[in-house]
Amino acid sequence: MEQARWLWVGALLFAAGCPSASRTPPPPTAAPTPYPVRTDLAGLQSLITVPRRPLAVVWQHTQIGDGVMGPTDSRLLAVMRYKPTDADAVERTARQSASAIQKGEVEILPCFPAPLRHKATRSANGNLVLRGDKLDPSAFARLSLRNGFVMRIPNSPYVVASLFTT
Repeated sequence: MEQARWLWVGALLFAAGCPSASRTPPPPTAAPTPYPVRTDLAGLQSLITVPRRPLAVVWQHTQIGDGVMGPTDSRLLAVMRYKPTDADAVERTARQSASAIQKGEVEILPCFPAPLRHKATRSANGNLVLRGDKLDPSAFARLSLRNGFVMRIPNSPYVVASLFTT
């Protein structure tokens, strides 16, 4: 008798319908963590090779993708200020190893030093950018950050490295 009662309660619940898993809202996801802008040379050197010793660095290492279904990629954007002779040497090295040199641009971020923000021009889509020659990144590349380019900002002691994984 007791067993029949539980079967009846089960049938009643089934007939009333239980919410399906597809109607259940997904669990809340954490808001993306902002990636800090850093100014430490040691942290930058842990990710890439930094030829010559820059006077100052500003850099950000960001994750591309959510990593939920597999590995993620990352991007590193670094602005390095050198003594003019060192900036010339870094540019020479990048030009020598470049198979083809293309014109390029890099979007200005709020963390870029003021002298670079003053050199920025508007791109076709209205963003502020720095323009220059996209040079071979192999002098900077290390670990999985092997793709991208290095750009010496014309008439300045600044070198920008934009490297990413694939």
